Amino acid sequence: MYSSTVVPAASFEFNVDDSGLADGLSVAVMAGEEQGSVHLEVALARLDPGGTISGHHHFFEESFYLLSGEVLVDIDGHRYHLTPNDYGVTLAGVAHAWHNIGDEPAEWFRMRSPQPRSTGAMPGTYPEEVPVPHDGATIGDPSPTQRQVGHFAEHHLPQPGPLAMRGYRGPNVDSVALWMLVDDLIGALHHTMFMVQFIPGASTHPGGDHFHPFEEAYYFLSGSAIAHLDGGDQEVNAGDLVFAGTNAKHGYTMTSDVPVRWIEVQAPGPTPAGAFIFPADWEPTDQ
Repeated sequence: MYSSTVVPAASFEFNVDDSGLADGLSVAVMAGEEQGSVHLEVALARLDPGGTISGHHHFFEESFYLLSGEVLVDIDGHRYHLTPNDYGVTLAGVAHAWHNIGDEPAEWFRMRSPQPRSTGAMPGTYPEEVPVPHDGATIGDPSPTQRQVGHFAEHHLPQPGPLAMRGYRGPNVDSVALWMLVDDLIGALHHTMFMVQFIPGASTHPGGDHFHPFEEAYYFLSGSAIAHLDGGDQEVNAGDLVFAGTNAKHGYTMTSDVPVRWIEVQAPGPTPAGAFIFPADWEPTDQ
């Protein structure tokens, strides 16, 4: 059986980071080795008020989407003031540090690829002399002068229509709006992260059920749906996560009366063609 699963929000367990690099950081891994992933790790990170993550770098890429709170981040010497719906990426070998300057915990969705593994005392993470930031520039619309970061706004989503993204053009998925957040345009080589929204009542099932030569995870922000997975149908609500491994078939039926929105990640990133395999495209047709 190919690996696909729903990870309910109620099952997320936050654990205090004991790497020695952070003060006030806890992390809940939502998908990783335990869910059968070999390319990605997705998690929620929570930093207490006044908390810090001192300077460090990784051998993997790490992208983030701020869900709540107010933080400062230093990425390769560029300091930013993040508020909800800001996002960004730190590339392999690039130093960065964090500081929660707000009065409440800051929480962000975190994606890492290639999947971290132990290469010594820590899982691919190494200290670096970077001061904890105490100021930073605010983030506006995507800009070439703020290449590592961006801000998502409602007006970025296009009108719903057929799915059109790298690796696929076709009729099998409709009523969808998509906005890329992290991809090779801002330097990510191993993964993508983007915002997806379906109109109420939309469905990709059965003709839109599909699979990929890469892994995906979907973190639901609003609405509810039925996830059609290789292991059967499961209900998904805001706060839940769906992981679909390589070649794991999946599709969705939207069940709420509000738009269904999720953050989606892929690793490795899709190839220019053949990245989405819809069995419906390959069924014999009468000539």
